[in-house]
Amino acid sequence: MKIALLTALVILISSVAHAESEIDETLKSMDIIDENYVYINTALAADFFRFLNDEQAQSSPKSTNKSIKIESVEMTPYFGHTSTTYTVPLTANEKSQLIQDLSSVEMLQNFCVATFIPYKYMAANNVTFSYLYYDQDGQPLTSIIMNNDTCHDALNQ
Repeated sequence: MKIALLTALVILISSVAHAESEIDETLKSMDIIDENYVYINTALAADFFRFLNDEQAQSSPKSTNKSIKIESVEMTPYFGHTSTTYTVPLTANEKSQLIQDLSSVEMLQNFCVATFIPYKYMAANNVTFSYLYYDQDGQPLTSIIMNNDTCHDALNQ
């Protein structure tokens, strides 16, 4: 059950944080990135992500199911983060297992494949994306940090 929840979370966050490769296409069409996906107008990129953040904030927080709520998603040209809360009570053992599962190489590989690699502008500009997890009391559980180096290392294990 926990693996199913984690997999659902990866899929959900990828659809929330990114709208498929439409972001790459939109950034290209707005002359924010070049044909190699590298920023050519960072001021316009900052405006673009500010607009996305404003749109996202209007519908945040988002309950994804009875156990998980995405509190916020924010992005800048070089950094992004998602804050997620587990809304169900967790025993100490469940918290420990959840932290272990979220911190696993397999989970990082899944996140890289689902939410980093498909977006070419992220790799081309060495964007760092973090996923922050909290328990129902707002206490930090763990975080996942993705960028070119962490995804390369995870995928080559």
